[in-house]
Amino acid sequence: MLPADRQQALDAIAAELGPMTGRPFGVDEHGERIEHGTGRLVVGALEWMEEFVGQQAARESASLAPDQRDAQIRDARANVAQELVAALNNAIPDRRYHVTPEYLLNEGNNYSYEFRLYVSEFGRAISGDPRFFFHQGPRVIPSALGLMSRPLGTRGTYAVLPRLVAKVVQTDLRVADLASQSATMHWHAASQLELVPPRLHQRYTHYACETYQGTFAAVPTYGGNLPGNVQATQCQADGAPYCEWIFTWEEAATEGGRQWLFAGAGGTVALLAAATRQSPRAALAAIGALLPAATGYLFNELSTARWRGDRLQQRLEEQQT
Repeated sequence: MLPADRQQALDAIAAELGPMTGRPFGVDEHGERIEHGTGRLVVGALEWMEEFVGQQAARESASLAPDQRDAQIRDARANVAQELVAALNNAIPDRRYHVTPEYLLNEGNNYSYEFRLYVSEFGRAISGDPRFFFHQGPRVIPSALGLMSRPLGTRGTYAVLPRLVAKVVQTDLRVADLASQSATMHWHAASQLELVPPRLHQRYTHYACETYQGTFAAVPTYGGNLPGNVQATQCQADGAPYCEWIFTWEEAATEGGRQWLFAGAGGTVALLAAATRQSPRAALAAIGALLPAATGYLFNELSTARWRGDRLQQRLEEQQT
C-alpha cells in the first residue's frame, strides 16, 4: 500500500494521462513491429524506482534489528513493482497487453514511446522522487555499451554517442560541438513525436529531455571519472527547435600525478641507456629500469584516488547544500 500522498499523486497522473491509445508492444495497428526502444529502458526505470524506495525504507527502519530492516526494504521494493504493474494495466484498455513484473524485467522486449512515458510518469509518482526522469538515466544504458565505450575515453564516447544510443532507442541525436572536456548535444524530437499521441507531446518531450540529460551526464563514469555536469540551454517543450545540452567533465588524472608518471618514465629511459653502456650489469640494470616507471605509476594512481575522493566529498557537500 502506497502512502496517501503518493497514492494521490499516482491517481492524479493517471487521470491526466488517461488510457493508452496505442499498442504498448508487439505490432501496431498497421502490422509493423513496435521497436521504439528496448526493454532496458523500462528495466532501468524499474531499478531506479526500487532503489529510491529501498533507500527511503532503509532510513525509516534504521532503528530496527538487521533482519527486520532487510525484510522491510525487500517488501518496499516488491510493493512498488506491483503498484507500477497495477497502474500500467489500469491504463491499458486491451487486457491482452497487460503486463507482470517478470515481463517488465525482460530486457529483450521492445516498447512504444507512449508505454515508456507511462512507466516513467507512474514511476515518478510511486517513488516520490521529483527528479525521477533524470535519475533513471544512468540505468537505461546496457552495461555492455558502457564497457564498449571505455577504451574510447570520455571525449571519444561523446563523439560516437548517437550511434551507441541508436542501439537502445530510435532517436535523432546529434553532436553539435566537442572540446577536450565538454560536449554539446542536440536532440530533435520530431521523429519520435510522430509516434506519440498529440495530447502527450509536451509531456513526452519533457520526460525524454530529462532522461537523456541524466543518461549522458553519466558518460564520464565509464572511464573512471566522476559524473559530469549538464547545462540545458533550451528545450523543445518550451518551443525551441531542439533540445540543447552542454556536458562538462574533469579528467581523473591530476597534474601532480602526471608529473610522477613522466618522471618515472624518464628514469626508466635513463637506466635503460646506462644498461646498454655497461653490458656486464645489463640484466640487473634492465630490471632496475622498471622500478622508476612502476613507482611513477603508483604515485599517479594514489594521486588520482586522492583527487577523486576530494571531488566526491565536494559533490556531496554541494548536494547537501
